[in-house]
Amino acid sequence: MFWVGVVNAILLALLCLILISRNADNTKERGNRALGKQNRQNTEQTGYDNHSLNLIKRDVGPAAEAPQTPNLQGQYANDPLPLEWEGPVIAVLNNNYQSGDERNKALIAMALQTAKHVPRVQQECLMHLAYALKDNDYDLFLNLSTDISIPINVRLKFVDEVFAIRPKELTKWLGQSLRMTSDPALISRAQDFLKRQEEMELFYKSQPEPPFQNTETLPSR
Repeated sequence: MFWVGVVNAILLALLCLILISRNADNTKERGNRALGKQNRQNTEQTGYDNHSLNLIKRDVGPAAEAPQTPNLQGQYANDPLPLEWEGPVIAVLNNNYQSGDERNKALIAMALQTAKHVPRVQQECLMHLAYALKDNDYDLFLNLSTDISIPINVRLKFVDEVFAIRPKELTKWLGQSLRMTSDPALISRAQDFLKRQEEMELFYKSQPEPPFQNTETLPSR
């Protein structure tokens, strides 16, 4: 019986050693898996951060390196009138002229003469004239668009406004006239406008005619 107890004790000890060794191996394996997972996450995060950094460099780099060009069309759009010119401009606009033609002449004189070297005031005058001139004042529209005493960006804004609000007959004539000038900016603007106008005309021509409807009323019974 004694030897049987000794054998059983030895077997139990061996079993315990096997279980402890297996648990240690499992713990080590789990630790390795966790460490590998963490390394992969760190690698992925580093790669993501590097990718994000590259995107930021790509987006910011050109903007930082590219030369800043002024927006000619809106250069003076949001600027207030010079303080010393507020009174004269308001005086012209609020003057009790006998006719609109007199106010237009005063605005033209201010744009071409008294405020010749003040682009913001010239723009204010031309924006009013874009709406105030008569549709048959063809020559005035052309002269204001081509007068070199007015900066080209102010004239382009005036031309754009006229193209947007005036009848097709006037705008087509003005576009064709500006296309014959020697100013590349005016030529380009006129060509773009005429092309859009032609495309719109072709579009409307391509639309089917509406069905004819007989508007005669039938006799009542």
